[in-house]
Amino acid sequence: MKFKLSATVILLIVSLGTINAQGAKDFSTTYYEGENYTNKSSDCTVGTANFPYVGSGYLDMGGNESFVEWNNIYSETAGNHTLLIKYANASGANRQCELTVNGVVIKDMMFPSHFGDWHYYWIGRVTVHLNAGYNTIRLKANTSSGGPNIDNIAVSSDDGLCSATGTQYNVKDYGAKGDGITNDTKAIQAAIDACSDGGSVVLSEGTFMSGQIKLKSNMTLWIDHTAVLKGIQDNSLYPAITQHADNANVWLEGVLGGGGWELKEAFVYAEEAHNLTIAGGGVIDGNGDCAIWDHTKDEILRPMALYVAYSENVRVANVDIVNSAMWDFVILECDVVIVDGININTSTFGVNKDGIDICDTRDITITNSTILCQDDAICPKSGSTRGINNMTIQNVTVNGTTGNKIKFGTLTYGAFTNCLLQDIAINGSGRGGLCAISLQGLDGADFSNITFDRINLHTSANAFFLLHSAGKRGHRPAGAPAKTGSMTGITFSNLDFRNIYDNIGSCISGINADGTIYKVNDVTFNNVSVNSFKGGATMIPGRPGEYMGNYPEFNVFGMLPAWGYYIRYAENINFENCSQTVSPADVRQPIVIEEDVPTQSPYNGVIAIPGTVQIENYDKGGEGVAYHDADVSNRTGEYRLDGVDIEACDEGGYNIDWSVTGEWLEYTVDVSTSGTYEMTARVASPVGGSFHIEMDGTDISGIQTVPNTGGWQAWQNVTVNVNLSAGQHIMRFYIDSQEFNTNYISFSIAEDVTALSVTPTSDIGLYPNPITNELFVTGVSVDANLIVYSMSGTKLLQTKGQSITIKNIPNGMFLIKIQDHKISKSLKFIKA
Repeated sequence: MKFKLSATVILLIVSLGTINAQGAKDFSTTYYEGENYTNKSSDCTVGTANFPYVGSGYLDMGGNESFVEWNNIYSETAGNHTLLIKYANASGANRQCELTVNGVVIKDMMFPSHFGDWHYYWIGRVTVHLNAGYNTIRLKANTSSGGPNIDNIAVSSDDGLCSATGTQYNVKDYGAKGDGITNDTKAIQAAIDACSDGGSVVLSEGTFMSGQIKLKSNMTLWIDHTAVLKGIQDNSLYPAITQHADNANVWLEGVLGGGGWELKEAFVYAEEAHNLTIAGGGVIDGNGDCAIWDHTKDEILRPMALYVAYSENVRVANVDIVNSAMWDFVILECDVVIVDGININTSTFGVNKDGIDICDTRDITITNSTILCQDDAICPKSGSTRGINNMTIQNVTVNGTTGNKIKFGTLTYGAFTNCLLQDIAINGSGRGGLCAISLQGLDGADFSNITFDRINLHTSANAFFLLHSAGKRGHRPAGAPAKTGSMTGITFSNLDFRNIYDNIGSCISGINADGTIYKVNDVTFNNVSVNSFKGGATMIPGRPGEYMGNYPEFNVFGMLPAWGYYIRYAENINFENCSQTVSPADVRQPIVIEEDVPTQSPYNGVIAIPGTVQIENYDKGGEGVAYHDADVSNRTGEYRLDGVDIEACDEGGYNIDWSVTGEWLEYTVDVSTSGTYEMTARVASPVGGSFHIEMDGTDISGIQTVPNTGGWQAWQNVTVNVNLSAGQHIMRFYIDSQEFNTNYISFSIAEDVTALSVTPTSDIGLYPNPITNELFVTGVSVDANLIVYSMSGTKLLQTKGQSITIKNIPNGMFLIKIQDHKISKSLKFIKA
């Protein structure tokens, strides 16, 4: 199945491959796609099989002595530059290429095998000297197995990232050993404290074991490509960080300490560290794979690998961040940040390990990098009025994540404006995670001018989730006002999403907040292709309920009425040259646009009374209109796909289950004749509960008690007489106390038992009277019909025989109606 929609759209036009950022120094980087080579050997081929990649393909240098060259590598001035090569090598062995620049052999460059998968990429780095103008770069395989696959190469212009600058403070001069055993924390911190005047703290040739270190302004932390800065597995070495309390990112994620708000622990930490550089080609290893940090939800006890807060002019380039115990890289309330040429690789040990969290930061550029993590990969968020402004993310490969690939949120209070995410490859194979692109407007943020362009994705549970909740959740800094926010000006262009494996559907939704509708506005999809391989729905869900302020993921509303795009509370949603496929076939439509105010209608026609109301046939109209359910999905998935929980019934058909106090269902009924009706509810429960019935908003039954019937499928009747007027009505079945199952509610014209004559007879008698347990009837046959009523006419018990057990009714006076062949008598008795 496929749909194509067209509309007129205006797209943001951006230049391909060149990024300029103003920071502590002018910075620019240009990347060149492998498939856009100038010259190559015949055994160096352009491949597309190992999707995804940035651009339209990659270079497969599988042949021995295969080569490729680019002669369009441009530099404004002569000088040193960082050459970044994004490659894949799943051979299990290192591959090597001879690197030549302008005809001069620079070195034999090694391409280690970091992953056993050709879909996974890594950034290799080398410093090269370029002439002013155009240069030629050539790679030639010189191992028998050939070279790696090349996605693209990039050249970064800042020579300050090519070597340690200023006075050098080697940590070994301050007592560090770098032997992988000794605790070097004090020595490293001493070198940092001594560093001044724009100098560099240098780690080289060794593995330096350390606890938390704190960086400062006007310095470079230079971790040489020969060095590893590795965390020590000891919580006492990572003191909690006391920070400002005016950002909800701080107080939501931390606990109130004696000196202020204590955010989580960090390994490498910088606060108010201006003009800071972290570079060198080495490794920051959080060493988080240990029992003390294993999958605990106590996030404050697990140190983040790199945390930079309240800083300006920050550069993090050419380092690997691996094995974090918590989030890998956090950037909080910073201005002018450049991230370039980094690899993030968090192992499968533990949970809640985001890739990059960008919190209330302005003027940030992230380029030429890779991310493999255990939660959300790229995660802009806002917990203050600062918000995020001018964010550019380009040429980034997400190798895998168990969370969302790109997620704005969960915390979203300040504005998100002028954001470009472009040339991104996302591989979810083996760890598909949650949603590809998620914008979660939960706390009052304004979203505007956000563009997602040229993104290739392979494998994700869901494609898109856009929710504007008008600040329904309401997390915000202390003392900050509540906001409703907005979501407008969102563009998706040139996206190729393959292997979407959950059949929920993509959601674009505003909210109806107590009668006020807040809409998503001006969203454009241009040249977007989505392939889903898990359709197959055989029922169409009703309208989802409203967002209730809970923690949201793409499945917060359960299965949606569309297998492609479900749109409500939205306007100016435009599709141009878009396609979406699903397999197997699905009864839902590819796109459903629902009206703002839903209407209520019968499910299978109006229900006649006298007659039976099958409990599962509640009206159409969705959550808050035809029913209210405490959760968003049908837990068992039987019969209908709304939020009402329905299961197969042992008596045939279906019953509702998981009844929760406050839930209700409505039915459109037509009463043929005014009068008194005997209403019987068929219920089952091992614990009991209560309910009442309303007609057009008026309680007609009073609260009825559901007894302990002995099991969830041990069915009994609860019967009461009700007065009904002729005509069409809305009947509501309301759960007053949980928890019980219901099969049906039937209505039959009742006999007026209060008018029955109570006639003594010597032929029919009762004993004992008063009684406590079992009432015996004399003078009747073994198949006599015995019916017990309250004095107000409510039917309580019914059986056939010469006795009836009454121990479960309260004390008082009652009527028993005795029907035996042509004899019908009514007698009083007392339960004591």
